Amino acid sequence: MNRTWSILLWLIGEAILLTGFLYFGLNDKQSHLIINFCVSTIILTVIMMSLFRNTKVLVERGVGNGMKWFFTLTYSILSIGAMLYFGFANPVDMLTQIIVQLIFLSVLMMGMWGAFKPSKKTISDGKYLKMEQNQLIMIRNVISVARARAEKRADIPSSILHDIITLQEEAHQIVPANEYVALKIEGRIMLEMNQIIECLKEQTLDLKKLQYVLKSCSKLITEYRGTYSMPQAHQLS
Repeated sequence: MNRTWSILLWLIGEAILLTGFLYFGLNDKQSHLIINFCVSTIILTVIMMSLFRNTKVLVERGVGNGMKWFFTLTYSILSIGAMLYFGFANPVDMLTQIIVQLIFLSVLMMGMWGAFKPSKKTISDGKYLKMEQNQLIMIRNVISVARARAEKRADIPSSILHDIITLQEEAHQIVPANEYVALKIEGRIMLEMNQIIECLKEQTLDLKKLQYVLKSCSKLITEYRGTYSMPQAHQLS
């Protein structure tokens, strides 16, 4: 359902509401007629917006969608019930009706605000996930380059080379965590990886510095894997 059809259906609904209120509500007070028509318009608009969003955003199937419909239907039932109650069972003044309807409307607004938060979070998490995937690929590329450089150097002790190979294996076991904090840790890992490359570029190898950076990098990866990497998660190829 595109926007044009949604607006057209809303206008048709408004015309039906207006015709119904003018035809069946001629004996009611004008003030009551106005407030009931305004409330009915709000109900129609909220329902149409919910329907339009469902057809436009097909991927929305999470908790936010259920909450949205819960508050939409709850508000509609309460508002219609209040109109019928004040119209037939217990007529009250216009100010009381307005206050009651505003209370219902404020609850709807707060509910909608809470309902749409998960959708925004999902989009944000999707961006984090994409950034993490790209960053993990870069981390693995950098450690592969570091291993290749280390294997070409004759002055690299076997223990250091073993640590680099182990680090490469650990890097391949990292999986995206879909969290901002995880992204920051990955950034720190990337900095340490670059330090390893810089050490291996030097003509005179600083073994103490290289050992320190390798240890620091391994510690960060262990911290990351212990917090975020799940055994059942799929690893990046």
